[in-house]
Amino acid sequence: MKLITIGTVTVLLLVVAAGVRCQQDDKEMGKGSKKMLTKPMPDSTTAKPCSCTRTYAPVCANNGVTYNNQCAFLCAKKLNRSLKVTRVDRCKKPVEAEA
Repeated sequence: MKLITIGTVTVLLLVVAAGVRCQQDDKEMGKGSKKMLTKPMPDSTTAKPCSCTRTYAPVCANNGVTYNNQCAFLCAKKLNRSLKVTRVDRCKKPVEAEA
């Protein structure tokens, strides 16, 4: 029973201490001031803009990439607004010149 009481008191003290620290941070910043982000923003080329189903309904874009479905294409378009659908099917392989 003593162990539970000691554990509960310890947790409560930690919660109170954390609350006091947050209030001190706000006072140091002053009212109306904006806080800086401490974590860097994700790189837009690596950020996952959305999640799509695994349904395979290929879409070919003007960059020559076949996307698994319309959703995957629209996700890529969020990162590259110049993308356009060229055909609703797989992209054709480019014809290689004979040597």
